[in-house]
Amino acid sequence: MRANGNQLSLLIAAGVILAGIGGCPLPSGDTVLEGTWEVVPDEGFDGPLANLFITFDRSDQLSDVSYRFTNGATVTWHHPEGSTSVDEDTIDVTCTVGGNGFTYNGTLDSITAPTSADGALSLNLAMGNLSVSMPQGPATLIRQ
Repeated sequence: MRANGNQLSLLIAAGVILAGIGGCPLPSGDTVLEGTWEVVPDEGFDGPLANLFITFDRSDQLSDVSYRFTNGATVTWHHPEGSTSVDEDTIDVTCTVGGNGFTYNGTLDSITAPTSADGALSLNLAMGNLSVSMPQGPATLIRQ
């Protein structure tokens, strides 16, 4: 009877360990972008668009994109399609949702703890009778 109890305890312990390893992402410690950043074009946004905020998860992947308009309305896309890459101090972000989206390419001010990045933004956004299009131009990414 005691041998069966020990085997059951070992099986439960092994199951908990395996579930912990396989079921939960472990932080890599390499995240540099995690958090919310504002994309600020040098010339400002055209028309009704006031702000663009992007949020990165702990894997440095784009998790949310928020467009804030001059009338106070905000549109947020959760887990948009796209990609993010960071190579040393270079950042490239591409985001698309239903033909709308943006690309941002820039240089981070630090490899380990960046607070900004100078680069270029291009953006296309059309929703209903609202349309904002920006050809590639200088912009700064600023950690919030």
